[in-house]
Amino acid sequence: MARQACDGRAIEGHFRPHENGADIGQLLARADRFREISRGESAVEAVSRRRQCRENDGSACDAIIGYDLDFIDTLPTLFPHADARSWFAGNDALIQATAFRNSTLQGAYLMLAARMLGLDCGPMSGFDQEGVDAAFFPGGRIKSNFLCNIGYGDASRDLFPRSPKPDFDTFASII
Repeated sequence: MARQACDGRAIEGHFRPHENGADIGQLLARADRFREISRGESAVEAVSRRRQCRENDGSACDAIIGYDLDFIDTLPTLFPHADARSWFAGNDALIQATAFRNSTLQGAYLMLAARMLGLDCGPMSGFDQEGVDAAFFPGGRIKSNFLCNIGYGDASRDLFPRSPKPDFDTFASII
């Protein structure tokens, strides 16, 4: 189940080959930069690994957006301005919450960058997280957050049209 969700079969046929398939490679080659933006919490850890995110015919890539629970070990190098490691040391709940939150933000940055390159994104939750973690992150320090299909969508296939966008006031307020 985990491999099916991550090896392309889940999206096979819904993305079209594209002459600019290199855009996916460019996007993923720069994914490690996202790690630096967020002081080392490696949300795009899976994207930077060839087996976790594969390109096929230039049409799509399956990315696992995850988080590193040992990110605090990188803080002295990536955030040398303060003793940031001490903010987290011994506080597993804070480590978990911070790593998860930052991986979500970094996944959003990845999708924004993909959209700026003209790529379509299909983020999804509701997958076998334990199965994905066992298959791709057996050490246990990296956990999956969500999956994202990235590619050039084929409008002639069974793609959903854009969902309605409610007015701002329906779901948000400025206080």
